[in-house]
Amino acid sequence: MPDLNMTFNEVASLYHDVRPRYPSTLFDRIEAISGFDHRLDVLEIGSGTGIATRPMLERGWNLTCVEPGHSLADVARFALASFPDLRIDVDRFEDWDAQGVTFDLIVSATAFHWIKPDTRYTKTHRLLCEGGHLAVLYYRHVAGGDDDLFEIIQDCYLAHMPGTTREKMPVATKRSPSAREMRRSGLFDIVESSVRPEVITYSTSGYLDLLSTYSGHRALKPEQLLRLQSCIADVIDRNGGSIRKGYAHELVIGRRIEP
Repeated sequence: MPDLNMTFNEVASLYHDVRPRYPSTLFDRIEAISGFDHRLDVLEIGSGTGIATRPMLERGWNLTCVEPGHSLADVARFALASFPDLRIDVDRFEDWDAQGVTFDLIVSATAFHWIKPDTRYTKTHRLLCEGGHLAVLYYRHVAGGDDDLFEIIQDCYLAHMPGTTREKMPVATKRSPSAREMRRSGLFDIVESSVRPEVITYSTSGYLDLLSTYSGHRALKPEQLLRLQSCIADVIDRNGGSIRKGYAHELVIGRRIEP
């Protein structure tokens, strides 16, 4: 079984091109809740190709990024070359040495779940200053797009992706376990838990490109992936050549509980 959290590194440029961007209101909310001052120091965990990094840099945030994928970090450095003060350390967060530095804010965008459970909250808590905040962003596929087409597409997964089970599309208002998990850690008070819906339209080829960046797809054998993609493309092409996908952008912010 491949290391799924590193499969994105194999398609770094494509990942950067096709993955959804985060609504700017999420970063506005982080600023408002954390009482943000541009002089504060921010750590981004799992910065990838810099998709969430850019809107933070554009707000003047002082960023240090940790990203385990060399290719992902290279794409980020190229895309964000106009921000020469940006620091990207290529390392797993679990292994990364902060060298005694602490941060006022830690942000992780659709990456926090890849960190080992026994490290996610203990290490972030340790790296935060007194009164600091942890902001976790995710996006999830939810109902609200072309749900009938996605129901048909599930048949492709049942036929061509081993271990697949038929699942009902979650509604946008259903929360992920993120806030509950953060609260159960006993290290953070939850000060924000919100969801913002979005619908994005993809062409057949655009949607296949998106799927090509998903870890589960990249773990398939080439012949399995080809059959799965052919099946999905046939469904979309027979229904107009485009598909609308519903997303829920979730933001959870916790304030560090002092020992």
